[in-house]
Amino acid sequence: MQRASILRAAIFISVLATGGCAKTTESTTTTSSDANAVASPAASAVATTAPATTVPVATASPAAVVAPTSAVTFDDISGTAAAVSIQRLGALGVLDPGPHFSPGDPIKRRDYIRWLVKTNNALWSDQPSKQVHLAEKSEKSDFSDVASSDPDFAFIQGMSDAGISVGFPDKTFKPDASLTREQMLAIKSGLDRGGVSKS
Repeated sequence: MQRASILRAAIFISVLATGGCAKTTESTTTTSSDANAVASPAASAVATTAPATTVPVATASPAAVVAPTSAVTFDDISGTAAAVSIQRLGALGVLDPGPHFSPGDPIKRRDYIRWLVKTNNALWSDQPSKQVHLAEKSEKSDFSDVASSDPDFAFIQGMSDAGISVGFPDKTFKPDASLTREQMLAIKSGLDRGGVSKS
């Protein structure tokens, strides 16, 4: 299994990728032999009711949906494959303003979740039922290494509350670890499918 971290510029292929979501849910499985494995959807769907906070991702072309609303400038993205996507997400308010984006740096797991939730909610701004609801500070964390005081707690716990597998079998999230391709795909496919029942 590939363990190399992915670069920040490459992440936007995933964040803006098109995908549909049915209202049915799927079971999840984890590989207990790999402490770094992320829960991933099982091959067979189960007939359970999806939680009220299930969230699909837009099926329209990202280029059509995510049109820049204001100019956002980063001084280090010119010539990168994801420059247009980075600018569009910046215009949506998904990214902190520049001047630097650092497209060649690995991405932290916390950053990916924050960007993914913000993008999803911006794309579905006119349909609150399809948004990921941010967790309240008073809520108990599902992860031993993400306290409610963590700056990204609302996004990380919000994804977990929506039934989207974002953590590890040992009940940790590893917020500052570098994201891997496998983790990115597992989390994104969970969001595209609308999450799974927490039960």
